[in-house]
Amino acid sequence: MLHALINIFILMVLIDAVISFVPNLNVQRHPLVIQLRKIVDVPQRPIRELLPPNIPFDPSPLIIILVLRMVEAMI
Repeated sequence: MLHALINIFILMVLIDAVISFVPNLNVQRHPLVIQLRKIVDVPQRPIRELLPPNIPFDPSPLIIILVLRMVEAMI
C-alpha cells in the first residue's frame, strides 16, 4: 500500500511539473490545480530553499522523485 501512495505522489509531482509549463492562466487558477500545488509544495519548499536562486530551472520535482524512489526501494 505504501508503494501505491508513493507512486500516486510521484504522479502528482509530475502533473504539477507539466502544468507549470501551461501558459493559460485559467488552468493555473483551477481549484484542482491550486489544491495539487498546496500538496506538492510541502516537500518542494525546503528543497527550493536549499538550491541557489539563480539556476535556470527548478530541479525540486526531480529530487523529490529520486528520493521517493530510493525510499520505495528500501521498503
